[in-house]
Amino acid sequence: MDADALFCPKCGTARSKSDDSDSLLGQVVGGRYLLIERLGHGGSGTIYRGEHVTLRRKVAVKVLHHELSQDDLSVERFRREATTVAEIDNDHIVQIHDFGRTEDGRLYLAMEFLEGETLDARIHRDRQLPIEDVANILIQLGEALMEAHAIGYVHRDLRPRNVFLANRRGQANFVKLL
Repeated sequence: MDADALFCPKCGTARSKSDDSDSLLGQVVGGRYLLIERLGHGGSGTIYRGEHVTLRRKVAVKVLHHELSQDDLSVERFRREATTVAEIDNDHIVQIHDFGRTEDGRLYLAMEFLEGETLDARIHRDRQLPIEDVANILIQLGEALMEAHAIGYVHRDLRPRNVFLANRRGQANFVKLL
């Protein structure tokens, strides 16, 4: 299999470069965010655990892939995602702290750092969730979606891996829509 292929020839999913070639690890982006650890990657970008260099606040930083940062449509979509999500005032929507460009021209979003797991991970681990937990998760998810829809935002990628379950305010399964 070609190591430089962008997509898996078997299943068609996007492939990313290995961690060894990640030039952003250990770098400060936007003059403010030290990228400490690579948390994940997807079709549009890579997410890092970072820290604000002055405030020492933990953040998650999503960096758009190089190719997409050169595409006007992708740049506009990413900018719109940042500004729209930042407008939503709901505890169940991930908070956006900052938006900008890295030194090499890629766009980034700095967001609140969440500790916990995705609904996808929970489902794979437990296989079956108690009905009380399912109802609680759905109610919180509904609150987030109602707030987003009220300002005209449609999520378009609602799936278990974009629903984060955090421990917050002494409550397990505190939903954060990503």
